[in-house]
Amino acid sequence: MSVKFHLHRLFQSDSDDIDEYGLTAQQHNALAVAYDEGYFEIPREATLEDLADELDTTTSALSELLRRGQRRLVGRTVAALEGT
Repeated sequence: MSVKFHLHRLFQSDSDDIDEYGLTAQQHNALAVAYDEGYFEIPREATLEDLADELDTTTSALSELLRRGQRRLVGRTVAALEGT
């Protein structure tokens, strides 16, 4: 009996700053807080300003951090499966 499989990605991290999806610790934390606080809910349960205050950063810095983290997550999951 044989089993076919396709290896999409092999990952080994030697850095504590990068997780299995390629997120930095800051990106991971910002996304986790945003998720926990309801930022991704419809309608939103938290604003960017709320999150920035909680994370002690500016809204523009947090916005960039979230966008970069989301892009990396999509790139390493959905887009990787599509081969793009």
